[in-house]
Amino acid sequence: MRSQNSLNDVAKELASISAGNTAVIKLSDFVPNTCDLLLKIFSKYFDEKYIYFMDNNKHSIEEMMALKYDHIFFTGSDNVAKKVMEKLQLIW
Repeated sequence: MRSQNSLNDVAKELASISAGNTAVIKLSDFVPNTCDLLLKIFSKYFDEKYIYFMDNNKHSIEEMMALKYDHIFFTGSDNVAKKVMEKLQLIW
């Protein structure tokens, strides 16, 4: 089922970009090699105004949450989701 979830995540990102939004992506700190690879690919082929890929080596979740968002699609664990919601309540 994980591959199906990943396809759904990509579909959400594409829909967001198609609607004129910027997609901000930050992967888990537990997948540094995947993060490095995708950062290289995204920065080479996509303008940051469409897809902004946050480098885990430079950006923290706190920095990400400090940005102003109109909509958030979160895909991750329940524990991290709770932390994200707590931070959003303080910011918004």
